[in-house]
Amino acid sequence: MQGNNPTMPAFMKSAEARWTEGLGYRILAWFYLPGHVVFYVFIATGIYMLYQVLGPELEDLKNNLSRMVQLVLSGIIPIYVGIWFLIGAYQVLLHDIRKLFIVYHLFHDAGKVRVKGYYLKQDSFTPHEIASVKRFRIEGHWLKRINTLFARETDHFRLDLKDGRQFCFNGKDKDIESVLVRLSGKEITEQLPENWDITSMH
Repeated sequence: MQGNNPTMPAFMKSAEARWTEGLGYRILAWFYLPGHVVFYVFIATGIYMLYQVLGPELEDLKNNLSRMVQLVLSGIIPIYVGIWFLIGAYQVLLHDIRKLFIVYHLFHDAGKVRVKGYYLKQDSFTPHEIASVKRFRIEGHWLKRINTLFARETDHFRLDLKDGRQFCFNGKDKDIESVLVRLSGKEITEQLPENWDITSMH
């Protein structure tokens, strides 16, 4: 590597090449494991509010329609919000994190590339094993994708190896494109179909 190239990203100027995703995104990804419990609290709150309407206070509320409507809405809204975002949280846990290998740290030295993915995933390969690097974009898709670890307003990248292994990179950090171009030895021009990971087109 040419350590004195002024146009080279700072993390590429040493004999070793390192890339690590921003701290904010790493915290967000790890938050999903305990964080989905928050939405159980929403649902429990809504059920409690509905119980207040349909339980012992029902007789007292029959003569106060506006108060009854207020309490009903106070119960239904938290339940709806809780269920909706709980589904989204499980989509991230069961799809983005379990199914995909989303890389948050890459280390390249002495011809070996080591990658670490969310939730204790690790792997390694050499640049000669790279088959292709492709861009992709993510959009909402009704119940198939309420939430995701990928930002929706930018390109992301999927690195494919010749043996079939795949690694995804969040393109929100623009430096990662330079790393992938250097590893693969060519510009990234291929584009995957939108939402490739939740459709039949892989």
